[in-house]
Amino acid sequence: MPKTLKALLKPGAMLAAMVSGATLPGCSNTIVIRYCLMTMLFIMFIPMHFGDIKIQRTHLRVLALNFVMALLPYALFQAAGRRDLALAAFWTGIAPTATAAPVVMGFLGGQVSYVLTGFVLTNAFIPLSLPLLLVALSGHFSWSSFLPIAWNIVQLIGVPLYLARIVRMAQPRAIGFAKRLKGLSFALWVVMLFYIAADASRFIHSQDAAGTAGAIWAIAAVSLVICMLNFSIGYAIGHKGLRRESSQTLGQKNTSLTIYLALTYANPLAALGPTFYVFWHNAWNALQLYLHARKANNGKSDG
Repeated sequence: MPKTLKALLKPGAMLAAMVSGATLPGCSNTIVIRYCLMTMLFIMFIPMHFGDIKIQRTHLRVLALNFVMALLPYALFQAAGRRDLALAAFWTGIAPTATAAPVVMGFLGGQVSYVLTGFVLTNAFIPLSLPLLLVALSGHFSWSSFLPIAWNIVQLIGVPLYLARIVRMAQPRAIGFAKRLKGLSFALWVVMLFYIAADASRFIHSQDAAGTAGAIWAIAAVSLVICMLNFSIGYAIGHKGLRRESSQTLGQKNTSLTIYLALTYANPLAALGPTFYVFWHNAWNALQLYLHARKANNGKSDG
């Protein structure tokens, strides 16, 4: 298969899933999204080795910036009377570091352990903070609101993590097996995108068509700006020699988690923020990988 065609397969599959889902609003099903996500997390947790985790000061800056990039746009859009953009910006900015971020950093020849540490730190603290944040954003606190959200997130993250630890201890060879399941994880992600698009389409059909279309374009733009800021600010705050790593840790996000939570606790329009982010951060990564490969090839030519 030609390399160009092979490179287009994954984005093509993602686009096809979203277009198909958008044309079939009757297929919306958040239960399928939930169990696809839990299966993906289970596969991801099996090979994870926590011995490489070494927290640096910049990791704490990245963690803090995740909250800033969620809460600051939320406050600004809320003050402007655009709650739709406020929610989309919040669910886009609050997403923790993506599973694939350490892998991409490996392709770029960077320090994988740094990004892995950022992944573990953000994926531990951000989900734990979300129940309190969601109740705070609603304007009032009550245990009856807080506890169901907390329990849902504990189940969503904790069950796959616990099962993965059991499997890893019982059968160490499962680590290699999990690494061979990357194709399954991507297939589950495509299925998720189909149902996400279907749910968003169902929501849009129930709203004013003209107003909702304008909101979608605005959400896409907000998501793009947040993506560019994340990669740029991440690069700026990194120590010398770790700027790309810091950029990747803040910029590449685990949107599958926040898409599901946005569908559960907000609405499908809010979930479009992190959904668009999938395309923006993948486009950024594609550009980085292209520039890295070109630099490497030029170096070989000069040699």
